[in-house]
Formats: sequence, structure tokens, C-alpha cells
Amino acid sequence: MKKILVPIDGSQTSLKSAQTAIDIAQKFGGEVTFLTVSFIPDEVYNFYVRTNYDQLATLAEEYADNSEKMLASIEDQLDTKGVQIFKKVVPGIDHEAIVDEAEKGKYDLIIIGRRGLSRLKRLFVGSVTERVLHQAPCSVLVIKE
Repeated sequence: MKKILVPIDGSQTSLKSAQTAIDIAQKFGGEVTFLTVSFIPDEVYNFYVRTNYDQLATLAEEYADNSEKMLASIEDQLDTKGVQIFKKVVPGIDHEAIVDEAEKGKYDLIIIGRRGLSRLKRLFVGSVTERVLHQAPCSVLVIKE
């Protein structure tokens, strides 16, 4: 477990996932990468495409800046002593970006929080966690709420 990837969305479950990753990395001498995906919701994207396309790049920057602040906040809440921490913000769709990063970075483990979607919604949409489980190139540890 030398390289651990932890998707962070700002929830308490992702904080719990991050702490679990730190604990494992401390025991095995590993490194941890906190990853957040900067995604502009379709309705916001479509609004800016129709009304002011030039502001779309600025909006994307703002989303990325907010994501970086969130990652810094998560790191501040954890005892990361003795663990090398990396932080990444990538654009894209959550599950695709997570799997892509796991493949490119040759991670040994993904630690991800379980989402609390209803069974009906999960049936039609599927959760990010479920999609990562099915597509990940490495082991995945799912942390309950």
C-alpha cells in the first residue's frame, strides 16, 4: 500500500476516508493523494454557454480554486505526520476522473466514501463509488458514513 488515492468531496465521509488513508500510509510508509474533481453542473454550464461564453473559463477557475481550498481545509483537519501528501484538482466527471487518475498514477489503493443515494436513484443513476468499484484498476476500500 505505497500509493493511496482518496477522492475528496468535502463531506464527513470523505474526511473519514482521508483519515483512514493517513492511518494506513503511516503503518506501511505510503503516500497519499487527495483528489477532487472540479465539475461544472450542466445547468450552470449551459447557462454560461447561452448567455456569456467568455465567462465560462473564469467560472471554471473559480470552481478549481474552491476545490483547492477544500483540499487544504481537509489536510488541516488531519494529523499527517510522517506521510507525504499530494493534492490534485482535476476537471471532469467524478468516477471517470478518479479511475483515470488511479490508472495514470499506478495507485495501489483507492479509499472512497460510500454515498447515501436511495436504492431507486442508485438503480437509475448509479453512485460514484459503485462506478469506481467496477472500473478501478486497483483495490478499493469503501468507507461507510
